[in-house]
Amino acid sequence: MATYRLNNGFHFEDGNLFCEDIKVSSESIFIDLHVKSPFFVFSEAQILHNVKQYKDVLDQLNLKYILNYSMKANANPHIMRIFKESGLSLTLVSGMELRFALECGFNPKTLVFNGNGKLDEEIALALKHDVLLNIDSLFNMKQTLRICRKTGHKARLLLRINPGINPDVHRYVSTGQEGSKFGLFSEELQEVIEAASDSKEVEVVGLHCHLGSTIKKTEIIRNSVRVLKHIWKEMKEKGFCSLQYLNIGGGLGIDYHKLVHFECRLQQNQEEELAEIKDGLSHGKVQVPSARDLVESVVDLLEEDMTLVLEPGRSLIA
Repeated sequence: MATYRLNNGFHFEDGNLFCEDIKVSSESIFIDLHVKSPFFVFSEAQILHNVKQYKDVLDQLNLKYILNYSMKANANPHIMRIFKESGLSLTLVSGMELRFALECGFNPKTLVFNGNGKLDEEIALALKHDVLLNIDSLFNMKQTLRICRKTGHKARLLLRINPGINPDVHRYVSTGQEGSKFGLFSEELQEVIEAASDSKEVEVVGLHCHLGSTIKKTEIIRNSVRVLKHIWKEMKEKGFCSLQYLNIGGGLGIDYHKLVHFECRLQQNQEEELAEIKDGLSHGKVQVPSARDLVESVVDLLEEDMTLVLEPGRSLIA
């Protein structure tokens, strides 16, 4: 019988699906399950492989960087352990995620807290632990200033820019174009910058842009970096000397339609079957960029004083 290797974590052997060396259909995987139910199986080997794809290119290019897993993609505590042990940080969208990240022992200074609907108590918790706070509206800025004055904590801020770029993804996961509720447009951005420059309660330490999820063209992200770099330069000239982090989001798509690494070992009399399988896999192929494609597309735009922040989600766990 044939062995079909899907990727680094999963393969078919003699018609059975294996996750690493465990047969998924084995009764041992159903211990303590009293009802039959759909369930998810994740491969630690595949997750570590995905992480390595990002870290390898970032290290090879000698970049200063923070690799943040977007927890909203999957908050399984065992997956959190893998990312913590791999040296990653997290990007969060709620106070509950922040509490979970702190309980898991992540370094709070590299946690990024997104969200344009933060509750007062969520911001207060982030301030207490010196988490990086994304500001994506004037309301959010005024809210943060008010809580800083109330608690006596100083906030480290990233300004989330809406560059008005269409990421060419489904409208429900598009977050960086005109009409999106996320991020600061030019007029509101100037008001936020003025509020920050007049306040001793906050320190703007970086800029952020997240265009959306399932992005399949790195040129789209490169264009957003150009916008961020222009704003970065203008703010430096206005005296914002603490700028350090350039957060370009994440959102790379993954290939749902083709098995990425395909290997097949067949007996000699099954060559015809092999050809059929390969034809089937190549049908409907979708080209998606790799971690290397993403990083190499923006590296020439980065300055020495920039620490690159990446926020992959599905491309780290898929």
